[in-house]
Amino acid sequence: MPYAPSVSKERTRRPWTAVGAAMLCLAVPALCQPKDALPRQPQPPTTPRTEDRILFSTNRDGNFELYIMTPDGQWLQRLTNTPQVQETDPCWSPNAQKIAFECDEIEIWTMWADGSGRMKLTRGRDPSWSPDGNRVVFSDTRHGNPELYTISIDDVLVRLTVTMAAETNPAWSPDGERLAFVSDRDGQNEIYVMNADGSNVRALTEKLDRTPAGMLWSPDGTGLYFNVENEGSRNLYFVSLKGDIRVVTKGAHVLTMSDLGKNFMAVGTATSSLKPNDIVTFDVRTPAIRQL
Repeated sequence: MPYAPSVSKERTRRPWTAVGAAMLCLAVPALCQPKDALPRQPQPPTTPRTEDRILFSTNRDGNFELYIMTPDGQWLQRLTNTPQVQETDPCWSPNAQKIAFECDEIEIWTMWADGSGRMKLTRGRDPSWSPDGNRVVFSDTRHGNPELYTISIDDVLVRLTVTMAAETNPAWSPDGERLAFVSDRDGQNEIYVMNADGSNVRALTEKLDRTPAGMLWSPDGTGLYFNVENEGSRNLYFVSLKGDIRVVTKGAHVLTMSDLGKNFMAVGTATSSLKPNDIVTFDVRTPAIRQL
Protein backbone atom coordinates (compact mmCIF):
# COMPACT_ATOMS: atom_id res chain seq x y z
CA MET A 1 0.00 0.00 0.00
CA PRO A 2 1.62 3.28 -1.05
CA TYR A 3 1.64 6.07 1.43
CA ALA A 4 2.22 9.84 1.33
CA PRO A 5 4.21 10.27 -1.88
CA SER A 6 6.06 13.57 -2.24
CA VAL A 7 7.50 15.03 -5.44
CA SER A 8 10.76 16.96 -5.31
CA LYS A 9 11.85 19.78 -7.53
CA GLU A 10 13.68 22.24 -5.28
CA ARG A 11 10.63 22.56 -3.04
CA THR A 12 8.97 21.51 0.19
CA ARG A 13 5.97 19.41 1.03
CA ARG A 14 3.12 19.15 3.42
CA PRO A 15 3.37 16.41 5.95
CA TRP A 16 0.93 13.46 6.39
CA THR A 17 -0.18 11.01 9.07
CA ALA A 18 0.04 7.21 9.29
CA VAL A 19 -0.66 4.31 11.61
CA GLY A 20 2.52 3.25 13.44
CA ALA A 21 3.71 1.53 16.62
CA ALA A 22 3.74 4.71 18.66
CA MET A 23 5.37 3.22 21.76
CA LEU A 24 8.24 1.40 20.06
CA CYS A 25 10.48 4.37 19.47
CA LEU A 26 9.66 5.79 22.89
CA ALA A 27 10.53 2.61 24.72
CA VAL A 28 13.59 1.71 22.63
CA PRO A 29 14.83 4.92 20.97
CA ALA A 30 17.97 3.25 19.68
CA LEU A 31 15.84 1.28 17.25
CA CYS A 32 15.36 4.45 15.21
CA GLN A 33 19.09 4.38 14.42
CA PRO A 34 20.00 1.42 12.18
CA LYS A 35 23.26 -0.39 12.91
CA ASP A 36 24.94 0.86 9.74
CA ALA A 37 23.87 4.52 10.19
CA LEU A 38 26.52 7.21 9.76
CA PRO A 39 27.85 9.26 12.71
CA ARG A 40 25.78 12.09 14.14
CA GLN A 41 27.77 14.66 12.16
CA PRO A 42 27.37 13.21 8.64
CA GLN A 43 28.76 14.71 5.47
CA PRO A 44 26.36 15.50 2.60
CA PRO A 45 26.21 13.07 -0.33
CA THR A 46 28.76 13.80 -3.04
CA THR A 47 26.06 14.20 -5.72
CA PRO A 48 23.23 16.53 -4.61
CA ARG A 49 19.69 15.65 -5.66
CA THR A 50 18.42 17.96 -8.37
CA GLU A 51 16.22 15.74 -10.53
CA ASP A 52 12.47 15.42 -10.18
CA ARG A 53 11.69 12.35 -8.05
CA ILE A 54 8.81 11.21 -5.86
CA LEU A 55 9.37 10.53 -2.17
CA PHE A 56 6.92 8.24 -0.38
CA SER A 57 6.38 5.77 2.43
CA THR A 58 4.93 2.31 1.85
CA ASN A 59 4.57 -0.99 3.70
CA ARG A 60 4.95 -3.07 0.54
CA ASP A 61 7.65 -5.10 2.31
CA GLY A 62 5.70 -5.50 5.55
CA ASN A 63 6.89 -2.35 7.33
CA PHE A 64 6.55 1.34 6.51
CA GLU A 65 9.82 2.39 4.85
CA LEU A 66 10.86 5.36 2.68
CA TYR A 67 11.40 5.15 -1.08
CA ILE A 68 12.03 7.46 -4.02
CA MET A 69 10.96 6.90 -7.61
CA THR A 70 10.82 8.74 -10.91
CA PRO A 71 7.46 10.23 -11.99
CA ASP A 72 7.15 7.65 -14.76
CA GLY A 73 7.48 4.83 -12.21
CA GLN A 74 10.38 3.23 -14.09
CA TRP A 75 13.00 3.76 -11.35
CA LEU A 76 12.64 2.94 -7.64
CA GLN A 77 15.11 3.17 -4.75
CA ARG A 78 14.58 2.13 -1.14
CA LEU A 79 16.06 4.63 1.32
CA THR A 80 15.45 2.99 4.70
CA ASN A 81 15.60 -0.51 6.12
CA THR A 82 14.45 -0.50 9.75
CA PRO A 83 12.14 -3.52 10.24
CA GLN A 84 11.20 -2.59 13.83
CA VAL A 85 10.36 1.08 13.12
CA GLN A 86 7.55 2.67 11.11
CA GLU A 87 8.93 5.54 8.98
CA THR A 88 6.25 7.77 7.48
CA ASP A 89 5.29 11.30 6.49
CA PRO A 90 8.47 12.21 4.58
CA CYS A 91 9.09 15.72 3.25
CA TRP A 92 11.88 17.31 1.23
CA SER A 93 14.04 20.20 2.33
CA PRO A 94 13.74 23.21 -0.04
CA ASN A 95 16.96 22.33 -1.89
CA ALA A 96 15.93 18.64 -2.06
CA GLN A 97 19.17 17.50 -0.39
CA LYS A 98 17.62 16.40 2.91
CA ILE A 99 14.48 14.59 4.07
CA ALA A 100 12.52 14.97 7.30
CA PHE A 101 10.21 12.14 8.37
CA GLU A 102 8.31 10.62 11.29
CA CYS A 103 9.63 7.71 13.31
CA ASP A 104 6.79 5.70 14.87
CA GLU A 105 4.64 8.86 14.90
CA ILE A 106 6.42 10.29 17.97
CA GLU A 107 9.81 11.49 16.70
CA ILE A 108 11.02 13.57 13.76
CA TRP A 109 14.26 12.53 12.09
CA THR A 110 16.27 13.87 9.15
CA MET A 111 18.65 12.29 6.66
CA TRP A 112 20.35 13.09 3.38
CA ALA A 113 18.39 12.38 0.21
CA ASP A 114 20.37 9.20 -0.45
CA GLY A 115 19.30 7.75 2.91
CA SER A 116 22.58 8.40 4.76
CA GLY A 117 23.27 10.51 7.83
CA ARG A 118 20.17 9.79 9.93
CA MET A 119 19.75 12.17 12.89
CA LYS A 120 16.97 12.70 15.41
CA LEU A 121 15.69 16.28 15.20
CA THR A 122 13.02 16.38 17.93
CA ARG A 123 9.95 14.62 19.24
CA GLY A 124 6.74 15.39 17.36
CA ARG A 125 4.76 14.78 14.18
CA ASP A 126 3.78 16.46 10.90
CA PRO A 127 7.16 17.99 9.91
CA SER A 128 7.32 20.74 7.28
CA TRP A 129 10.47 22.63 6.20
CA SER A 130 10.48 26.42 6.03
CA PRO A 131 11.15 27.73 2.49
CA ASP A 132 14.59 29.00 3.56
CA GLY A 133 15.47 25.58 5.00
CA ASN A 134 16.38 27.02 8.41
CA ARG A 135 13.41 25.73 10.43
CA VAL A 136 10.98 22.83 10.65
CA VAL A 137 7.43 23.38 11.90
CA PHE A 138 5.70 20.44 13.59
CA SER A 139 2.94 19.37 15.98
CA ASP A 140 3.57 17.83 19.38
CA THR A 141 1.86 17.04 22.70
CA ARG A 142 4.76 18.00 24.99
CA HIS A 143 2.45 20.46 26.79
CA GLY A 144 -0.60 18.16 26.83
CA ASN A 145 -2.69 18.68 23.69
CA PRO A 146 -1.23 18.88 20.17
CA GLU A 147 0.29 22.35 19.61
CA LEU A 148 2.49 23.86 16.90
CA TYR A 149 6.21 24.50 17.27
CA THR A 150 9.22 25.37 15.16
CA ILE A 151 12.76 24.13 15.65
CA SER A 152 15.71 25.79 13.92
CA ILE A 153 18.81 24.17 12.47
CA ASP A 154 20.71 25.37 15.57
CA ASP A 155 18.14 23.65 17.86
CA VAL A 156 16.11 26.70 18.95
CA LEU A 157 12.55 25.65 19.85
CA VAL A 158 9.63 28.13 19.57
CA ARG A 159 6.04 27.41 20.61
CA LEU A 160 3.56 29.01 18.19
CA THR A 161 0.13 28.11 19.62
CA VAL A 162 -1.24 28.01 23.15
CA THR A 163 -4.80 26.62 23.14
CA MET A 164 -6.85 23.74 24.51
CA ALA A 165 -7.49 22.55 20.95
CA ALA A 166 -5.71 20.02 18.75
CA GLU A 167 -3.46 21.93 16.33
CA THR A 168 -1.97 19.67 13.65
CA ASN A 169 -0.67 19.37 10.08
CA PRO A 170 1.19 22.70 9.79
CA ALA A 171 2.41 23.82 6.37
CA TRP A 172 4.53 26.81 5.32
CA SER A 173 3.32 29.17 2.61
CA PRO A 174 5.66 29.37 -0.41
CA ASP A 175 6.96 32.78 0.69
CA GLY A 176 7.49 31.65 4.28
CA GLU A 177 5.28 34.44 5.65
CA ARG A 178 2.33 32.26 6.77
CA LEU A 179 1.51 28.88 8.23
CA ALA A 180 -1.63 26.90 7.49
CA PHE A 181 -2.79 24.21 9.91
CA VAL A 182 -5.80 22.14 10.99
CA SER A 183 -7.48 22.87 14.33
CA ASP A 184 -10.67 22.03 16.19
CA ARG A 185 -10.50 25.23 18.29
CA ASP A 186 -14.02 26.17 17.13
CA GLY A 187 -15.53 22.73 17.75
CA GLN A 188 -14.70 20.94 14.50
CA ASN A 189 -11.64 20.54 12.32
CA GLU A 190 -11.08 23.56 10.07
CA ILE A 191 -8.19 24.92 8.06
CA TYR A 192 -6.62 27.97 9.65
CA VAL A 193 -3.90 30.34 8.54
CA MET A 194 -1.65 32.56 10.65
CA ASN A 195 1.54 34.56 10.40
CA ALA A 196 4.73 32.54 10.73
CA ASP A 197 5.23 33.91 14.25
CA GLY A 198 1.83 32.58 15.39
CA SER A 199 -0.07 35.88 15.19
CA ASN A 200 -3.21 36.84 13.23
CA VAL A 201 -4.95 33.43 13.31
CA ARG A 202 -8.10 33.07 11.18
CA ALA A 203 -10.25 30.24 9.83
CA LEU A 204 -10.55 29.63 6.07
CA THR A 205 -13.07 26.78 5.77
CA GLU A 206 -15.95 28.01 7.93
CA LYS A 207 -18.25 27.79 4.87
CA LEU A 208 -17.48 24.09 4.36
CA ASP A 209 -19.89 21.52 5.80
CA ARG A 210 -17.32 18.72 5.56
CA THR A 211 -14.06 17.99 7.35
CA PRO A 212 -10.97 19.10 5.39
CA ALA A 213 -7.80 16.99 5.42
CA GLY A 214 -4.37 16.89 3.85
CA MET A 215 -3.98 20.52 2.84
CA LEU A 216 -1.20 21.78 0.57
CA TRP A 217 -0.38 25.34 -0.41
CA SER A 218 -0.91 26.41 -4.00
CA PRO A 219 2.52 27.12 -5.56
CA ASP A 220 1.50 30.76 -6.10
CA GLY A 221 0.50 31.17 -2.43
CA THR A 222 -3.08 32.23 -3.22
CA GLY A 223 -4.72 29.46 -1.18
CA LEU A 224 -4.68 25.78 -0.25
CA TYR A 225 -5.73 22.51 -1.84
CA PHE A 226 -7.21 19.88 0.46
CA ASN A 227 -9.08 16.56 0.49
CA VAL A 228 -12.75 16.18 1.38
CA GLU A 229 -14.76 12.99 1.92
CA ASN A 230 -18.39 12.84 0.81
CA GLU A 231 -20.70 9.82 0.42
CA GLY A 232 -17.85 7.30 0.30
CA SER A 233 -15.67 9.26 -2.13
CA ARG A 234 -12.77 11.62 -1.51
CA ASN A 235 -11.93 14.49 -3.85
CA LEU A 236 -9.80 17.60 -4.04
CA TYR A 237 -11.00 21.10 -3.11
CA PHE A 238 -9.38 24.55 -3.07
CA VAL A 239 -9.83 27.43 -0.62
CA SER A 240 -8.49 30.92 -1.26
CA LEU A 241 -7.01 33.13 1.46
CA LYS A 242 -10.33 34.99 1.37
CA GLY A 243 -12.21 31.78 2.28
CA ASP A 244 -13.74 31.10 -1.16
CA ILE A 245 -14.06 27.33 -1.78
CA ARG A 246 -14.31 25.42 -5.07
CA VAL A 247 -14.29 21.75 -6.11
CA VAL A 248 -11.22 20.66 -8.11
CA THR A 249 -11.87 16.95 -8.85
CA LYS A 250 -15.00 14.85 -9.07
CA GLY A 251 -15.55 11.11 -9.22
CA ALA A 252 -16.41 7.94 -7.33
CA HIS A 253 -12.92 7.33 -5.98
CA VAL A 254 -10.84 7.92 -2.87
CA LEU A 255 -8.28 10.49 -4.00
CA THR A 256 -5.58 11.72 -1.63
CA MET A 257 -3.22 14.43 -2.82
CA SER A 258 -0.03 14.36 -0.78
CA ASP A 259 2.29 16.73 -2.64
CA LEU A 260 2.14 19.56 -5.14
CA GLY A 261 5.04 20.82 -7.26
CA LYS A 262 5.82 24.35 -8.40
CA ASN A 263 4.48 23.39 -11.84
CA PHE A 264 1.06 22.60 -10.24
CA MET A 265 1.61 18.86 -10.78
CA ALA A 266 0.12 16.88 -7.90
CA VAL A 267 1.07 13.42 -6.70
CA GLY A 268 -0.99 11.21 -4.43
CA THR A 269 -2.95 7.98 -4.25
CA ALA A 270 -6.28 6.94 -5.75
CA THR A 271 -8.55 3.98 -5.04
CA SER A 272 -11.79 2.95 -6.73
CA SER A 273 -13.95 -0.15 -6.93
CA LEU A 274 -12.04 -1.17 -10.07
CA LYS A 275 -8.48 -0.25 -9.09
CA PRO A 276 -6.35 -0.75 -5.97
CA ASN A 277 -4.55 1.97 -4.05
CA ASP A 278 -2.10 3.33 -6.65
CA ILE A 279 0.22 6.31 -6.90
CA VAL A 280 -1.19 8.89 -9.32
CA THR A 281 -0.28 12.32 -10.69
CA PHE A 282 -2.27 15.16 -12.26
CA ASP A 283 -2.23 18.90 -12.95
CA VAL A 284 -4.53 20.59 -10.42
CA ARG A 285 -5.44 23.28 -13.00
CA THR A 286 -6.77 20.70 -15.49
CA PRO A 287 -7.06 17.50 -13.43
CA ALA A 288 -6.76 14.39 -15.56
CA ILE A 289 -5.57 11.67 -13.18
CA ARG A 290 -2.76 9.42 -14.45
CA GLN A 291 -1.58 6.26 -12.71
CA LEU A 292 2.19 5.83 -12.29
